[in-house]
Amino acid sequence: MKPSQSIAFQDYKDTMRRNIRYLFPQLSNDELERAIEYSINKRIINSACQLNDTYKNAVYNTNMLELTEYIMHDRPILTSFGCLFHRHGDVDNPLYMMIQEFADRRNRFKKEMLKHKKGSEQYKHFDLAQAVAKVDTNAQTNAF
Repeated sequence: MKPSQSIAFQDYKDTMRRNIRYLFPQLSNDELERAIEYSINKRIINSACQLNDTYKNAVYNTNMLELTEYIMHDRPILTSFGCLFHRHGDVDNPLYMMIQEFADRRNRFKKEMLKHKKGSEQYKHFDLAQAVAKVDTNAQTNAF
């Protein structure tokens, strides 16, 4: 597979089409596509990599593009240390849901805080609440 045909590059290609079309409106669609293809193929470094399956005691030799395709297509659960886990159905990752709840709570507190006059008792109350929610979120994301 050519790197530019990868689903990993589709957003990049769409963005480049819009930007280059804006900067160089005189380019034909064919010229634009060739320029984007050239840019991708010239700059990509598709390094080799290994996946170690500790459940099956197997090692898989692949490359970064194939790994990216796998991640984008199958959407495995990713950990901060590079571990990949198969999803079991459409159940969300409980840790992700907890961190998202902390972040959403902080956003609600900040939104409420900004409704009040800076320095008021209500402003200070919601400022403290959003700061605590921020610490909760950061503690969870940094713990893993």
